[in-house]
Amino acid sequence: MRAHGIPAVIDYIPQWGHRSSGNHRWIVLLNNNRNHLPIPHIHQDPGDVFFPMHVIPKIYRNVYAPVPERSRYMQTAGYIFNPLTRFHKDVTAEYVPVTDISVPVQTTQVSDPYVYIACSSRDKWNVIDFGVLKNGAAHFRQMGKGVIYMVMEYKDEKLTPLSDPFILNNQGEINFLTPDTTSLREIVLRRKFPKAHHTAHMESRLLGGRVEATNDPTLTEWETFYEIEDDQYPDLIPINTTKKYRYWRFHGRKWAFLNIAEFQLFQKGKDERLTGKIIASQGIYNDDPNHDYPKAFDGDWLTNYHAADNNLDSWIGLDLGLPVEVEAVRCVPRSDDNGIHFGDNYELVYWGAGQWNSLGSQVARERFLIFKDVPENALLLLKNHTRGVEERIFTWEDGVQKWW
Repeated sequence: MRAHGIPAVIDYIPQWGHRSSGNHRWIVLLNNNRNHLPIPHIHQDPGDVFFPMHVIPKIYRNVYAPVPERSRYMQTAGYIFNPLTRFHKDVTAEYVPVTDISVPVQTTQVSDPYVYIACSSRDKWNVIDFGVLKNGAAHFRQMGKGVIYMVMEYKDEKLTPLSDPFILNNQGEINFLTPDTTSLREIVLRRKFPKAHHTAHMESRLLGGRVEATNDPTLTEWETFYEIEDDQYPDLIPINTTKKYRYWRFHGRKWAFLNIAEFQLFQKGKDERLTGKIIASQGIYNDDPNHDYPKAFDGDWLTNYHAADNNLDSWIGLDLGLPVEVEAVRCVPRSDDNGIHFGDNYELVYWGAGQWNSLGSQVARERFLIFKDVPENALLLLKNHTRGVEERIFTWEDGVQKWW
């Protein structure tokens, strides 16, 4: 841009306020009225709406003259927040609603003249800015709202908590998440990471689908054993019949572009999945091998079959070779596998007394987990010790997980 005479700078987010990893950088143009026009993604026009659904704690701009307060910090701080330099200007207020905050802290004795504010990344805390300690409170400027933060200090050559985590709400108020271990409750968890819009859309494609079976070799007449009416169906769907059937299928609803990650059949008294010849009503979406028929039977919940056409009757199933008494069926939607995965080992932890504390572990036997004796007003995190890296902090409010 500059080589072509177009004034441009680079802005960046050091840590998202609602995601557990990653930052973002983008180009900003300066127009003839001296207005800054960000280009969040390369396919967008300058000045397009900037991430309206995202929560942002801090945004910095790369500049070419030292920022005085950053220079003083670099010269006197005992700990230098990396990658902040004297050439980073705080421009958060140009993008999102902000407020200056004063956070009461648990001590007034700090060895460093500066204190720090951090956001959560899974079970870690990432520093995003520095502030000063004055009159028993940590003071920070231009903080993005709707984020959970924590104040930290540099002590004994490491960063340690100086406050409980707190919510900076959209009204600019501070609400501390101090767990009440005298008031305990039972909670039911269905995910370890918030569900994205596209994930919810993919999962919804199983709604209205039916588990069916037949012994008719022409595959004309089928008997229905279960219909998925909502997303609360069991992990193992019971088949209430003692009759044996050779052909089993999942029959998707019309206009749904049948997507299914796993269609598993279990014989009475056995834990192993049944195998057989794959049968289906139609082809594969765009002839893409990544969505081929075997993907619905490979045991991998992150692969899936994708039907070729959404305006046709779509189904996929197995010819078992001979009639079998099927006791249960598992239907896994195309998803991100951040729901509760049968057989995985999960641990629920909460933040208290400056660290994560365990509320116990359990192996999933359903599409949900039940944890008892969970403190009120606690910041929580559900860990999967078997697979995956996407985990996100949440609170329990009005009977549901509220993600932060």
